Amino acid sequence: MKKGKMILASVYLMVLSSCGGNSSDTMFGDIPSAYEEKMINWVKDMQQLNTDDKKSEALALLADFTKEMEELQKEMEVRAEKMKGQTIEYTIEEGLPYQLVSDIQVDEVELPKLGVIGGRDSGMRLKVKFSVVLAEVSEEASLRLYYLLTGDEGNVGYGTFSISQKVTVGDTLHLEKMIYAPDVPAQYQESCRSLAFVSEEVFESERKVIREKQKEWTDARKKELGLKKE
Repeated sequence: MKKGKMILASVYLMVLSSCGGNSSDTMFGDIPSAYEEKMINWVKDMQQLNTDDKKSEALALLADFTKEMEELQKEMEVRAEKMKGQTIEYTIEEGLPYQLVSDIQVDEVELPKLGVIGGRDSGMRLKVKFSVVLAEVSEEASLRLYYLLTGDEGNVGYGTFSISQKVTVGDTLHLEKMIYAPDVPAQYQESCRSLAFVSEEVFESERKVIREKQKEWTDARKKELGLKKE
């Protein structure tokens, strides 16, 4: 029963950050929407329970949903495999202390985990490889690469890559990093086409705007599902 509750909670969280869209040639492909259809149908079924034995009905629906999601996971693994080796477009702001000197290539695709409640590991992730050359070295112990996830809907997410090893000017670093799908509805996840590497100042400014948009999208999603009162 405890496991069932964990799946139930994680599904609701994923539904709130999943909504429509279909764009198989973007950064995260059309995988988010594939999960969305199953999850929305299940939530609606749960909301329509109107019997005296709701607990029993809910457990039956949960069992069916879990089986469907296991089947979907297998189908999505095939799609994820096809995404390996693809390259991600990027832009880079002038004046940053590094330059990219290779493509950003997708090495692994990790699918959403229903057993994880919230957090970055509950969403889709891309393990990528790329190389940078350092133009200058900070006095700080680590170098941080700031980026925005951008595309058809503008900037919808953000992240950082940290480099903690000792470096000198001119060093070429071969990096393996993880890009996390932003915690936004699927239509925005699927709009992501590129990374925009920016300064810390631009990053902090844009992050505030993105967070405000994410809250609006989440509130709208809750209202649509009847989880938020007027």
